[in-house]
Amino acid sequence: TEFFHDAMFLHRLPYFHVRDGRCGLQLARGAAAGLRRLLLSMRKELALQRPDTSHLLRARLYEILISLARPYAEVHGVPADRAVAGLVVRFRQLVESDFRRLHHVADYAARLAVTPGHLSALCRRDVGQSAKAIIRGRLDGEARRLLLYTDGTAEGIGYALGFKDASYFTRFFRAVSGRTPAAFRREFRAAHREAIPAERRVRLLSTAKSNR
Repeated sequence: TEFFHDAMFLHRLPYFHVRDGRCGLQLARGAAAGLRRLLLSMRKELALQRPDTSHLLRARLYEILISLARPYAEVHGVPADRAVAGLVVRFRQLVESDFRRLHHVADYAARLAVTPGHLSALCRRDVGQSAKAIIRGRLDGEARRLLLYTDGTAEGIGYALGFKDASYFTRFFRAVSGRTPAAFRREFRAAHREAIPAERRVRLLSTAKSNR
């Protein structure tokens, strides 16, 4: 989510929420050639690894995603910027704002004035995941981000994400990732050996705690 300034950006792209077999897109020759040029330029940029590479790749990825959304919307007759409408979008917006406090489907269902079963059924229909999986996925993503880009302890990160104690957070993280928080952090840093500036590590964890 840090990569995309708008946390709901991906959820509004129509081809990520395909229903009724509408998965194909035949690009015009010019559009296909332009897409190929962008992808090749990204591959070259990845090989260079300049200090500003991530910013250039981000800009080109945004361009690709939107450039594909427009013809997809025209071909399949769906809105280019809103693939999933109504209650499911409202649910995802609530998850984005409250996932650090609310971990249960029933909490969100109550705020949306529907039953938990109905909410999950709509989520499965529109995005192919249960409501519980969406909540757990958001928690997992934020946990990984804090483990990789802060020096916070498992206890501190768990607390920032609304878990009452470190053991509960560790059980949750092991269930979704197959590893303990410490093992995940250790393996990633050993593989990438990337140093994150200390001031950024502190800022990320402070932000997570203040959003509880």
